[in-house]
Amino acid sequence: MEGEKRMESFERLPVAVYAEENPEKDISDAFYIARHLQHLDDGLLSERVRVCNNSNRDYRVSIVYSVRTTFAPEHWLIPCVMYDGNPFGTRNSPKGLTHEGRPWVFSGDRCGIPACTISEDRENVVALFSSDASGTSLNCACSVERTAEGFFIHKLIYPTMEAPLSYTGKNRMTEGFREYFDLPSGGSVELSCFLYSGRPRWECYGFASVLPVALSVLHHEHLPAMATADVREVCLHYLQSARNETMGAVSFGAECRDYTHPIGNDQRGGPWEGITLEAIEANPSLNHMMYKPCGMGMGFSSQGMMILRMLLRDALDEGNEEQADEVLQILENWVRMQRPNGLVSLWYPKEREEADPSSLGWGMGEMAKIYALLSERGMECPDFLTFTRKLADFFVEHFSEEDPFGRLWTLDGEKKASGGCNGSFVAKGLLELYEVCGDGRYLTCARKAYEAYFRRDLRFFRCSAGAIDCDSVDKESAFPLIYSGLALWKELGERRYLEMAEQAAFYFLSWMFCYDAAYEETSDFARMGYFTSGGTVVSAEHQCIDPYASVAVPDLLDLYAQTGEAVWKQAAHMIWANTTQCLAGKQGMHFHGMERPAGAQNECFAQTVWSKYRSNPRESRGHMNDFIGIWLCCFKLYTIERVGTLDEM
Repeated sequence: MEGEKRMESFERLPVAVYAEENPEKDISDAFYIARHLQHLDDGLLSERVRVCNNSNRDYRVSIVYSVRTTFAPEHWLIPCVMYDGNPFGTRNSPKGLTHEGRPWVFSGDRCGIPACTISEDRENVVALFSSDASGTSLNCACSVERTAEGFFIHKLIYPTMEAPLSYTGKNRMTEGFREYFDLPSGGSVELSCFLYSGRPRWECYGFASVLPVALSVLHHEHLPAMATADVREVCLHYLQSARNETMGAVSFGAECRDYTHPIGNDQRGGPWEGITLEAIEANPSLNHMMYKPCGMGMGFSSQGMMILRMLLRDALDEGNEEQADEVLQILENWVRMQRPNGLVSLWYPKEREEADPSSLGWGMGEMAKIYALLSERGMECPDFLTFTRKLADFFVEHFSEEDPFGRLWTLDGEKKASGGCNGSFVAKGLLELYEVCGDGRYLTCARKAYEAYFRRDLRFFRCSAGAIDCDSVDKESAFPLIYSGLALWKELGERRYLEMAEQAAFYFLSWMFCYDAAYEETSDFARMGYFTSGGTVVSAEHQCIDPYASVAVPDLLDLYAQTGEAVWKQAAHMIWANTTQCLAGKQGMHFHGMERPAGAQNECFAQTVWSKYRSNPRESRGHMNDFIGIWLCCFKLYTIERVGTLDEM
């Protein structure tokens, strides 16, 4: 009865059919359309639609399934794609409901829930998404339109299309496209989808109500591809293999890539001059790894401080004095680079004059942990604690309620950019430092910053600029808000912080794939057996999956322990299974003609028609790039360190 009552928040519209020769004219009267609606639990409904061509001619058709809300939504969401129209950022990625007066239409495989659209006000949330029961149903697109009365029309479009433009590369738009079903005389096609109607768990958090029901009907059960102990071994191996000398100093970090990376980005010169992507695909022997020493970055994708901590712990555990001494020397040299105001270059040994709070926050927290690790082993290094406190003091002194820690600073202490949530990493670092030294100033500042980011951003179901190479809403800046909310809850005992951590986690998981998208047998995904479920999209600007979410697995499991809600444990399992895929084992891996060392894993899994690395994303949908990042190993080691084994989750 409750499900039927909730149906009052939307009405199902007639199924429309369009022919290729006139894609603006509804010709559904020429077809027999059968519909079957079934009420499931928790406000969820499923519907099957069969479209039969009973005419005496063949058609190529597009089918549109629509529902209209009976209320005027205040917020709307296309998970992984659109968050209230993506108001943050100024670059050339999709924004708003329309482009030049035409509604945006996005391919269903851009969305973590297939072709999902959500709209809500304070009392109602409506969601429409496709089924993953068949490849036909997954071959779809979605759109949202606002009526003159302020109601929303949610649309599922079969098969896929993108309009009026297609977002095919970072800040790159190309011509839209539309596919059609071949429907011969006497032929038919069957599709299925889901409708949800309920109440937002919190204001702006309709997704928190949608996610559990979506997980209950989508297919996403997978086991890890590698045992935890083996993951740890190969990831440590990869960190050790990144040892290099730059500017006469030893460091651990490098750019690892093959020819397809610069060629796919239309770079010129260097060893790839005269080589084309087509030539590489025809002759894989041309494709080999380039390993470019580049020093160490403190945070973000380089994770230099985390590398050093992981290598130091391993060296102390194994009695490897040479490795320990080398790590300590790098750390001491980095300390010497600190400015009197507490700021420090993000790069070692080469200095850079600007620094983002995301990387500095990572560095702050990791150095605090390094100091604690050494103290536990009877090795006192007070300079490391002093370094961390000076860095923390800078942000305590420059905190503001309106823009807690800024977005970019010069090393002289001048704020160069404001806005965004990448300063949330500083709040995490302050809490990690507080745990080590007990100075209440850091706890107080972290609490104030946390509440400021929540008040300005997170309560509206958005975070931004955590991925510092993107100017858009994204997932990365939500991770430290999960961590910090849990830390504040445990330290202060105020349940609102636990609730905030849950909200941050729901937002974070709005970027997670809850199903396995379908790909051609010739794609990288199909050949490697790669599944999308558990992977997370980087940002609205960077529309590919990466394994970043592995870093949040410990906190999701902690949320499960604190609340007993199964969704957190389920998500943690999905993410870990995803992040162990395509990870080079102890013997390495041969892929794209390149010999990858143990622990190597590519950064980008292009699940949709988008790519930084291919000139024709539509033809290469489901490819893996060949840029091998070091942070992927760091995050796995971070999770294993905090959780232990993940073999029997």
